[in-house]
This record gives sequence, C-alpha cells and structure tokens, in this order.
Amino acid sequence: MVQDVLTDDDRARTDRGGGTAPGRTPSCRLPSRAMGCTMGSVTFQVVDIQSVEADPGDHPAGSPYDKRVSDGLRTTAFAVYQVDLPPGAETVPHDHVVDRVEDVYAVLAGDGWVVVDGETVPVRPGHYVSVTLESSRLLRAGEDGLT
Repeated sequence: MVQDVLTDDDRARTDRGGGTAPGRTPSCRLPSRAMGCTMGSVTFQVVDIQSVEADPGDHPAGSPYDKRVSDGLRTTAFAVYQVDLPPGAETVPHDHVVDRVEDVYAVLAGDGWVVVDGETVPVRPGHYVSVTLESSRLLRAGEDGLT
C-alpha cells in the first residue's frame, strides 16, 4: 500500500479546495513499512505497526508482546513501544528508579487494567496513564486483549 504524504501547506490548499500548488505534486510516497521523507525543511518518519516485530528489547519490563516503534521512528529523546497483550496476559511488574525513564500508556484497543503499587485501575481506549518513576506498575489485559 502506498500513501501520499502532503506538507501542511499542501493540506491547507486541499482543505480550501485549491488542491496541490500549480506545478507541484506531493514529493513523498511512502510504502506501508517504516520510511522517511524530506520535503523542504521538514523531515519525518512514518511507521506501520504491522511491519514492527515484537521483541523484548532492553526495557526493564521487556516482554514478547513489545513492539519498539521508536527504532523505526528514529527517536533519540524517548522510546515508543506498542504492547499487544492477548486476553489475560500481563507485563512484568517494574519501576524506573534506576533508568529514570517515565512511562505514559495510551490505550488504543481492548480493555484491561494498569496495576500501580498494587492498586488496579481499569483502562479502555482513549485513556492515557502516567506513572511516577518510583511506582511499581504492570499492564493486564482483559477479555478483549489490550493494546
């Protein structure tokens, strides 16, 4: 699958009904896997999650359900993982006292719980959860799995 990628200026012209600027066509076409593009001074990366293999990596709670998206995005200031838990599965309890890395969880699909210092908090799509470095946390999937 190939998709056109437009700059904000192209998108604004299209939104106003003007289409792409005369004599100019979008210069980046991206396949469905990770790929970068430079248009003028804007450089970006796009990653299709289907192209990312699950791998525990070096995360303190690394599991066979982790997909390290940030490798394809080429981020260096922070890491991005997608964790696809099947029904009833859970991640390893962990904290981030040693590595000083903050976790933010964005629930995309399914249902389940974030367990923080023994307190079980239900989560569903559209919920975002941050956890302090010192707190122990894990994710637990419900009947529909958790992503």
